[in-house]
Amino acid sequence: MEACTVAAIHEGIEAARLVHEWSRRPEAETYTVRGPDGVAAGFYTLIELGGAPPPGGPDDPAVRAACGWLDAYGELRGDETALLVRFWMSRDEYQAVSPVQTLITLRLTHHYLTGRQPAVTLLPFADPEFWEPGCAYVDFARLPAADFTSGGHRFGMFVHDWRRVPGLAWLAMLTERERAEDPFAVAPPAPSGPLRVLDREVFAAAVRDALREFARPDGLRDSPLLETRLVAGRCAADAVDGTGARERVAALRDAIRAAAAALEESPPDRRAFRALHHTYLRPAGTQARAAELLRLPMTTYRRHLAAGIGRLTELLWQEELEGGGPEAP
Repeated sequence: MEACTVAAIHEGIEAARLVHEWSRRPEAETYTVRGPDGVAAGFYTLIELGGAPPPGGPDDPAVRAACGWLDAYGELRGDETALLVRFWMSRDEYQAVSPVQTLITLRLTHHYLTGRQPAVTLLPFADPEFWEPGCAYVDFARLPAADFTSGGHRFGMFVHDWRRVPGLAWLAMLTERERAEDPFAVAPPAPSGPLRVLDREVFAAAVRDALREFARPDGLRDSPLLETRLVAGRCAADAVDGTGARERVAALRDAIRAAAAALEESPPDRRAFRALHHTYLRPAGTQARAAELLRLPMTTYRRHLAAGIGRLTELLWQEELEGGGPEAP
């Protein structure tokens, strides 16, 4: 395996062994960068992590350090995962600035922002002091608590939490920094208050409350959902001034409407959507009146309504964990 050879050159036999062992694990994926001649010019390995090392995986000091921090401070919920960039290097320049390093950086950005989006990205460097200004530029914070030693080499860890600064807000920050005379004068985007990391049960209760208040013009202004990734990911990066609260309420309404629209477009969910629609989105006034409009017995109406609330909550929770809009099967 070419990646093992490159790893052995720069980080030793132990690194080559770990690259090989991770290549056989479902949590990990190794990507090779090739030159015009088809020969490996570099590679990177990504590992999807929870709060504990994968059962049966190799004994890897980087994974132990990352999972130790995630378990203590990462606040991963439900199906949330972290993405550890376990290895990344150029064959000829290792981790120095180079065309291969640039291409790996671009590919990593694609991984961060598309597909199954991680809650947190952890990125180690063999020379953290050299890379610290560059990491600060892209809002990756130094994380000494997750530093590790492997094969006699010491690595410094950096972290970005996508729940607190979601992808679109992050890209908006980078755009502004690119334009600015002093890039670091452009502060990382921050909500008007710290983002709340709600567990599944609290999140579901907040969705039910938001539905009950949805029809009132000011009904969502106190919702705890306003301080979640669900809403932050739909807001502009600079929504921190006096208009931020209004924008967040509008974003929450949009999120609920989008999830409801996904249910309407899904044939198995259509009856549940109709009950939801006539009860909360365009309320008939009373549940009895909503059941009458739908020509349903009260018991059937309530069953459809409970299904609608449950499915809407699932879609919003999916967006909270993964980012992106809701998708109903």
